[in-house]
Amino acid sequence: MAAGQSDILERQNIQESFQHSPIFMGRWHSGDNNTIHEVIFIRQCYVWNLSREEIQEKVNHCNSICDMLEIFGFKKTSGSMAKVMKNIIDTYNINTSHFKPYKRTNQKPKYSLSEILVCNSTYTNIAKLKERIIKAGILEYRCECCGNKGVWNGQKLTLQLDHKNGDHTNHSINNLRFLCPNCHSQTETFAGRNAKYGSR
Repeated sequence: MAAGQSDILERQNIQESFQHSPIFMGRWHSGDNNTIHEVIFIRQCYVWNLSREEIQEKVNHCNSICDMLEIFGFKKTSGSMAKVMKNIIDTYNINTSHFKPYKRTNQKPKYSLSEILVCNSTYTNIAKLKERIIKAGILEYRCECCGNKGVWNGQKLTLQLDHKNGDHTNHSINNLRFLCPNCHSQTETFAGRNAKYGSR
């Protein structure tokens, strides 16, 4: 067997032996001569040192990634450790079919639409405002200028919420309209041109 083939097989064997262990191999390319460098790392999270059976036994008592974080002694709010838990699940092929599906809590909006749709409004989340207006059916989802209803050449086209007078603090409903990107770009107030801001 040629030396090059032997090296390739050796690397494959090393990677297979490290696949389910607290050790893994990293690779990167050198920018100068495109040389491949390899190094072996030791994972810092102690959970990697547990056997698959030990991990599965604990996961059987969990209903979510948050539960996993708690049962393994980590903060439930740790986003970085949540990624580690997901990586462990994938690497060890941990059964999580019993996990409960994630659902957003149905919290009431902080401000009602009647409080937002006024002149000199302090509400600044235009994307969320657009979403709420569409959901409430307050404005028809069609371009006020050309009549486009959000479709172009058979593809979905996102209409934009426009402030007619250029005052982005005036959310009164008679100052709002939907425009297609083309018509919006032709307005005198597009992209901040001649923008106005009401008194605060």
